[in-house]
Amino acid sequence: MGMRGAGAALVGAVALVAVAMVPGTVLESESDSLTANAVETSAVVFEIREHSRGEDSMRVRYSADGVDHEQSLRLDKPYTIGEQVRVIYDRTDPDRVAVVGVEYESPFTVLMVVLLGGAAALVVVAVVLAINGLRDVFAAGRVNLPGRHRVRKDGDGRHSR
Repeated sequence: MGMRGAGAALVGAVALVAVAMVPGTVLESESDSLTANAVETSAVVFEIREHSRGEDSMRVRYSADGVDHEQSLRLDKPYTIGEQVRVIYDRTDPDRVAVVGVEYESPFTVLMVVLLGGAAALVVVAVVLAINGLRDVFAAGRVNLPGRHRVRKDGDGRHSR
């Protein structure tokens, strides 16, 4: 790999690191906004859902301002049905809830981060391919400069100037 190839690899690596930082930043911001408006209360586990992918979840019931709410939360440890759990909810949106000590991740935010990460990865791939394509175009253009050897079109193996 020449200097240009190394440069393209470096640009790709830097872009990939930048892309990898985006999901963590978005999720941290989402969790911080819930914590800023949080109200702590007690919830009861009334259902455990086991998923084949390993992302097991539980359904909890809690009261916010006298109104009962039910939400699904991912399991951070084993729980049993009927167990009391301390949760926090957003006073402006009581359906945004998380177990105390566990970061909040809304399903929409996680999906958005995955799609954003995938799109950014495609951009990185496109940039690397474009750099390689332009390098080939410029290299082909240099072959036809005066004083350069060119292969004849008839392919007899002879060279001309």
